Amino acid sequence: MLKSLFKLLNKDLTGRTWEREAEHPYFGRMVYYGFQDRDKCYWECELEVDGEPVSVSLNSNMEDLPNDEHVRFVQEVLANPSGTFGAAAPHIGPHYREEFGKDLPEQWQDVLQLDHFVVPQDCDRKNAWELTYGVREDEYSFTCHFSPNSPPIVSISH
Repeated sequence: MLKSLFKLLNKDLTGRTWEREAEHPYFGRMVYYGFQDRDKCYWECELEVDGEPVSVSLNSNMEDLPNDEHVRFVQEVLANPSGTFGAAAPHIGPHYREEFGKDLPEQWQDVLQLDHFVVPQDCDRKNAWELTYGVREDEYSFTCHFSPNSPPIVSISH
């Protein structure tokens, strides 16, 4: 009841934003978050990976369901955890050391897990995208934001 009330109170009644639910053959239940500014639109879903939920956002200025290219991108990210983490590790490592007083272990999967990632527009890693890794035994998460023409930035959530 409270969740429904909260959702209603936070809904944009001006018509500048909208949501649409859909079923996708690979992603399952998805929600499209539409905005008047088409560059802010995205699809979101949750996949189960090794028994753990991973939230996936797909930047898309189209309400069409994600296509085969999106599926391939997501499958590649999930099939190669070490390669995927390799893009973020040099940026997350110093922050991990600062927060926990020790180096990120080589077996990073013992302390971090992929919680969320954003698929870039057109599945092109030259566009903005991000990877979020949660600390397994803590309430911390590290998000590595990749943007065109600028170095990656790490944000930390507690």
